[in-house]
Amino acid sequence: MCTMAAFPLLAFAEMVADSKSHNLWPFEFLIYAVISLVAVAGAYVGKYMRSQFRP
Repeated sequence: MCTMAAFPLLAFAEMVADSKSHNLWPFEFLIYAVISLVAVAGAYVGKYMRSQFRP
């Protein structure tokens, strides 16, 4: 999760340094959010499956 949280922070830092570098930032942050949510959902499914099939 920390790796995915670093992407928007680094993108924001790049936008501050050069305002023309990320002109589609809303879409970029939306894609980061979707990827992060998929990863979190996968983690919870894995945790649930592990609790169901543990002997």
